[in-house]
Amino acid sequence: MKRLISAIFLITMISGIAFASQQNVTATTSNTDPVIEKLRVSTNLLAPGVTQQINITVKDVNGADTVKSANLKIWHSTNKTEGASDSWDHYTLANGTWETVININSTTKKYVFTQPVSKHALNGTYTVKAYTEDEQGAVDSNLSSFDVSTRTGIILDTLSLTVSGRAGDINSPFNQNPQNITHDGNIDQEIYINGTNLAGPENIAVNNITYSHNATVDLHKLTGTETKVSEVSPLSRGVYPNPAVEKIYYWLDYPVGIKPGSYTGTIRMNVQAA
Repeated sequence: MKRLISAIFLITMISGIAFASQQNVTATTSNTDPVIEKLRVSTNLLAPGVTQQINITVKDVNGADTVKSANLKIWHSTNKTEGASDSWDHYTLANGTWETVININSTTKKYVFTQPVSKHALNGTYTVKAYTEDEQGAVDSNLSSFDVSTRTGIILDTLSLTVSGRAGDINSPFNQNPQNITHDGNIDQEIYINGTNLAGPENIAVNNITYSHNATVDLHKLTGTETKVSEVSPLSRGVYPNPAVEKIYYWLDYPVGIKPGSYTGTIRMNVQAA
């Protein structure tokens, strides 16, 4: 009995050696595209002239360090297109222009961008588009948006006007002629003007002051009631990068027999959306 068991065991071992073989195994993996998981703006309604912060969170399961680029474009949703040149209404934030990069974990990074939005940026909705690309050329993009509010305003190159003359002088020009009016808003604007009497040893009536956008023609009498300056209204934003500038000239008619002395008053300008 013992001999039989040994013979069977020997046959089993020989059989195993006779049928042995070897195979090569090859495993491949494909690149996984990066994903923009989050695209967030810090302010949904932004005042023109204020900086917007935008955060992009990018995940790449191949490793966060395989992300080659992250960048942004911002444009007015109806007035501009994605491919337009940069202007008051279009901004390109190239790769590397972020303020901060935060490593969230081994597969995820957050890119923090900041963009000052011009005070001349047209009011309305702006599209935000984020782009990312990894080292293999795989890409992803995502969209968000925010709104820009309305801003009206002008800048006067001088806030103090002076004029000298004698009793009976007509059309004495102000020393600061012309006064420059620079658009300082983000929409077309109407400009209104009014004034007060000049007070001194006597009063000089406000309508003794005349004004015009032209040095020689179209004279208008100043009054105490707001009146639209039609020649410079509406005042447009201008053409990027230069805001629109208009001019106003002033003159004073000195009443006959007015007493010598110093006379002071006020000229006011008000702007409204056109």
